[in-house]
Amino acid sequence: MSGILTLHVLASLLCALLLGGMVFFTFVVTPTVFRRLEQPARGAFLEAILPVYYRVMGLLALAAALPVWYRSEAWILFAVGIGFVVADRLLRPRIARHRPGRERGEPAATAAFRRLHGASMVLNLAQLVLVLGVFLRLAR
Repeated sequence: MSGILTLHVLASLLCALLLGGMVFFTFVVTPTVFRRLEQPARGAFLEAILPVYYRVMGLLALAAALPVWYRSEAWILFAVGIGFVVADRLLRPRIARHRPGRERGEPAATAAFRRLHGASMVLNLAQLVLVLGVFLRLAR
């Protein structure tokens, strides 16, 4: 097997792991948490697992980009990895700051929480679509 082909297969496998992790977290873990846990357990669980999710997925995105650094897909995966850093370092702490005020029913905190949480959801779905596109391109 040639070196380029081996790198391509490695990138495809890492991208598949990334895509699978994102799909599982987004469409299985999160809905299950909201169905099965009550507050404050729900919030505590998500505050504990989200940093792990963001960091593991970010590392997988960057790891998947490295073997195909010479292709446009690498730049997409790199951008996805940066998106996880933004979600972890910028959005998540701000969402956590507004959560107590939202739980107390404060209108300003509720509005800020909804805006930031919505941004994190849109970012995650955009990343998922990008990773799916990269995976499909690598798989052909």
